[in-house]
Amino acid sequence: MITSKVICDDMYSNKSWRIVAQEMFSLREINQMEKEMCSYLDWELTVDNLILSNFETAVRKDFGEDRRVYPNYPLVTISKCAAQAVVDAASTTAAPVPEFPTLDYIARHPL
Repeated sequence: MITSKVICDDMYSNKSWRIVAQEMFSLREINQMEKEMCSYLDWELTVDNLILSNFETAVRKDFGEDRRVYPNYPLVTISKCAAQAVVDAASTTAAPVPEFPTLDYIARHPL
């Protein structure tokens, strides 16, 4: 839904998305989900060609064969905001950008 709004000049309204979703969600819920997702993405709704190309190359390489464990990619490899935060952290006393645990770590440390 968000991608459609970013890419297309003529897109569905949230009211229309409610109909497309067979009214599984209220308009208020759709609006809230959209707002939360944009917030999770730090309102970084576009990806430049270099970042996308590098990410595609890594995914094709890492997922091109069957594996027992697949890698996670650091947030800084796909987010301009996260990459800038790392640069800023190196030059200030700000806290570094947190990373998500790898699947291997999760497998070794079950809840």
